[in-house]
Amino acid sequence: MSNKKRPLEFGFHPVSLSFRNRTLEKEFKYFNDSEVRVFHQISIILSYLSWIVVGILSYISYPEYYPQVVKVIIFWLYPVLTVNLIVLHLKRFLNYYQLLTVISNITAGLVVVIVGHIILENIVLTICGITVVSMFTFYIYRQRFKIAVPITLVLVSFYQVVLFGTSEVGIYSSLLWVLVITCIVGGNIMERANRRTFIQNKLRQMAEAENRDKSEFLNNMFNLVPVPIIVAEENHKILEANPAAMELFGEHQHYIEELLVPSKRHRMALLRNFIKRTPIHNFETEILKKDGTVISTLISVNFVEREGQKITICAIQDISGRKKAEEKNTYLAYHDTLTELPNRLQFTQKLKQFVDLKNQIAVLFMDLDKFKMINDTHGHTVGDKLLQEVAKRLINCVSEEDIVFRIGGDEFTVILLTNEKSKVSRIAKRILTEIGKPLVIENNVIYVRASIGITLYPTDGENVEELIRDSDYAMYHSKILGGNNYKFFTSCMSRSLEERVNLERDLHSALKNDELVLHYQPQIDSQTGHVFGAEALIRWEHPKRGLIPPNQFIPIAEETGLIIPIGEWVLRMACMQAEEWNRKYDHPVHIAVNLSIKQFVNNDIVKTVERTLHETGLDPEILELELTESIFLENTESMISTLNKLQKLGVRISIDDFGTGYSSLSYLKDLPIDSIKIDQSFIRDLCENKKTASIISAIITLAKNLDLKSVAEGVETPEQFNYFKMEGCDLVQGYYFSRPLPANQIEALLDRTEWGAGTMNNNFATVKETLETIM
Repeated sequence: MSNKKRPLEFGFHPVSLSFRNRTLEKEFKYFNDSEVRVFHQISIILSYLSWIVVGILSYISYPEYYPQVVKVIIFWLYPVLTVNLIVLHLKRFLNYYQLLTVISNITAGLVVVIVGHIILENIVLTICGITVVSMFTFYIYRQRFKIAVPITLVLVSFYQVVLFGTSEVGIYSSLLWVLVITCIVGGNIMERANRRTFIQNKLRQMAEAENRDKSEFLNNMFNLVPVPIIVAEENHKILEANPAAMELFGEHQHYIEELLVPSKRHRMALLRNFIKRTPIHNFETEILKKDGTVISTLISVNFVEREGQKITICAIQDISGRKKAEEKNTYLAYHDTLTELPNRLQFTQKLKQFVDLKNQIAVLFMDLDKFKMINDTHGHTVGDKLLQEVAKRLINCVSEEDIVFRIGGDEFTVILLTNEKSKVSRIAKRILTEIGKPLVIENNVIYVRASIGITLYPTDGENVEELIRDSDYAMYHSKILGGNNYKFFTSCMSRSLEERVNLERDLHSALKNDELVLHYQPQIDSQTGHVFGAEALIRWEHPKRGLIPPNQFIPIAEETGLIIPIGEWVLRMACMQAEEWNRKYDHPVHIAVNLSIKQFVNNDIVKTVERTLHETGLDPEILELELTESIFLENTESMISTLNKLQKLGVRISIDDFGTGYSSLSYLKDLPIDSIKIDQSFIRDLCENKKTASIISAIITLAKNLDLKSVAEGVETPEQFNYFKMEGCDLVQGYYFSRPLPANQIEALLDRTEWGAGTMNNNFATVKETLETIM
C-alpha cells in the first residue's frame, strides 16, 4: 500500500462555484470569512447611518409618513441589524452570522419595499432601494454565490409581484433585471477570478511550504549528520561547514588544502580531481584535526552548481578507529598475545621469505622441559609470567636482526641470520644458560630448563616444511637425552624419532600384555652387613626388542601420561612382593619404590598408597617412597599437605638423587623426610676427586645431625664401600653387591645372614663370586 500523498483537487462546480474538494472549500471559506465579517460590520454601521438619513428625509419631505417610517426602522430593521452586529463583534456565535446576514439583508430589502412602495408610494425610490440592496447583498455574499443569487432573485421577484398591474412595471422591471443579471454575471466572473486567485495563492503557499520543508530538512541534515561536511567555492575556499566539521577541524581553516596533511602524494592526487571536477568516492587520505593530530579519513567529493556558482561538497569520514582496529587485528593475527612475540603464522611466513631469498639461516626449535609440571603445581598465572620472562631472555640472547617467535604453549623458535655452526652453538649455549637462571615469580623461586633442536639452511633442508620438521626432530632428540641441551639435526635423528614413535605405540599395550616386570636391587646395611631391603626397578620385556631399560621408555611414559597407571602397577607389585618376603623371612625386608613427579602432582597418591597397603596387607613401615629432588622445588601447600598425609600412613619418604637439584636445604628440616639418597654421580669420581669426597662426607654428616638415614647408590668397588662404611653411611647399594635382578634371583641374597660387619671386608670376593654365580 503506497504512502504517497495524493495531490489536492482544485476543480470547482460551474454553477455553485464551490470547490469539489470539501477540505479546500472549508479552507477557502475560512480564509475569506474574516474579510466578509469585517465588511459586514462596516455595512451594518453604514446602514444605521443610511436609515437615519432616510428617517430625516421622511421627516422633511413626508412629515405625515414620518412616524410610520421611523417605527419600521426602529422596531423592525434596527433590532435585526443590532443582533447581527453583536454576533459579529463578540465572535462567539460566528456559526450564526451567515444566517443573521441573510435575515438582515432580507429585512433591509423588505423595509425598502415597505417604506418606498407602501408608505411613500415612490416607485423610483423603491426600485433604487431594491437594486442597491440586491447588489449589496451579492457583494457581501460574493464568496457565497449560491446564497447571494437566490436572495437577490427573491427580492426582485417580490418587487415584481408588488408592481404587477401598474404602468411602471415595464421600464422599471427591465432596468431592474438588467441590473440584476449584470450583477449576477459579473459576480460569477468575480467569484471565479477570486477562487482562481485563491488557488494560485494556495499553490504558491504549498510550493513555499515544500521549499521551506526541503530547506529545513537539508539544514537539519547538514547540521545534525555526524559526518563532517564542507561546502567550498571553486577555488576551494570554505563557505560552510556543519557542526561535525567545525568540531573536528575548528574555525580557522579557510581553504580545503589547509585540512590536508602536507603529504605530496595525498595532496596532489586529491587536488588533481578537484581541478578536473571529477567526483571522488572514498578517497583515503590523512587530515589534520584542530589540535594538530593526524587522523585517517575517507573523503567523498561531488561538484554542483548553485545560483550559477560552482560548488564543491566534501563529506569526510573519520576511519582512525577502524584503521586502529584493523592494525590491532593484523597485529593479533601475527603476534602472540601473551609474550607479544611473532606467532606461528608469522614464523612460517618469515621462514618462507628467507628461503625464497636463499638466505643462509639457522632455525632453533626450543621447548621448555617439564613446563606442564610448573603449570600444574603453581598455576597457569605463574606459568604465563614464566613464559613472558623466557621470551625476554630469548630476545636478549640474540641480535636485533634475529627473530624470536612463540609458536604455542611452551614452544619457541628463533631464526638466526647465520648458518655458521660455531656461532649458532654459542647462541644456543647462551640461551640455555640464561633460561636456566632462577626465576622469582610471586615469591616462588623457579628453575626451568630447555631443549633446543637446530637446523641449518640450506644444509639440512630445502624448504620450510623440512626445516620445521627437522628442527622438531632435533629438539625431541635433545629431550630424549635428558633435556637442558641443544642438538643439531642429523639424518639419523629421523630414524631415532621413528623408533621412538614405534616404542610409544607399543608402550600403550605393554601393561595390558604383561610385558612389564620388576627387578630388585638389594640395599645393605654398611655397619651390620645385613640386607636391609631392596629397591624395585621397572623393566620392559619387549616381545621383539628384548629387555628395554627404563631410561628409554620412562620419559615416553611421562610425556604420554602412561606413567600414572604404570606407577600404580609398580607400587602394587612391589608391595605384594615385599609382603611375601616378610612372611617368608624372620627379619624385615624393606621395599623402596620410585614415584614419578606426575604421580605425585596429578594423582591422588595418598589414596593410591593407602588402598595398595590395604589390598596387599603390607606394614606401612616397610614401604619407602623415593621422590626426586625436583619435587621439593615445588614447595607448595598442597605438596606439604600430601607429604604429611603419607607420613601419617606410616610410610617412609626418601629423597632420590640428592645433591643434583637446585632446591634449598631448608626442606630437610621443614618436610617429613626419613632418608636421603646420595646420587651416584658423586660416587663415580670419589677416589679421584677430593672435593667430591668432602661433599659426600658433608651430606652424611648432615643426615646424621638431622636424624635421617643416608643411602649411597652406585657402589661398584671395595674402596667405595669401605669409604661409606668408615663415613658412617647407613645403607649402600650398587653393582658391587648386585645388579637389579628378578624376584626369584634376588631371594638368594636375602637369605644371606652371615655378612657380618667384621667379616665384610674379607668376604668381598666370596660375596662377589656368589653374586656372579646367581647372575
